[in-house]
Formats: sequence, structure tokens, C-alpha cells
Amino acid sequence: MAPFVTDNRRYKVDLDTLEDVERFQRETGHALKWPAALGAPA
Repeated sequence: MAPFVTDNRRYKVDLDTLEDVERFQRETGHALKWPAALGAPA
């Protein structure tokens, strides 16, 4: 497998931990949320 070299952050963001998600939100201003479960009570 050949490496994919890029400076584009879209291909380099690692979101394995809650800290990763929080840093992503701070740095980009994009909030990540799990979608609502289908058929879940409101």
C-alpha cells in the first residue's frame, strides 16, 4: 500500500477519543453529534 501524502486536513483528522472530537470542534467550529435513533421515543 502506498502512502497518501496531503496537507488537506479532511484526510488527516483522527477522531478516536472524546478529546479528539472536542479539539476538532474547537479548531473548526463544527459540532459533531450522533444522529437520533430511528423509532426512539421522543
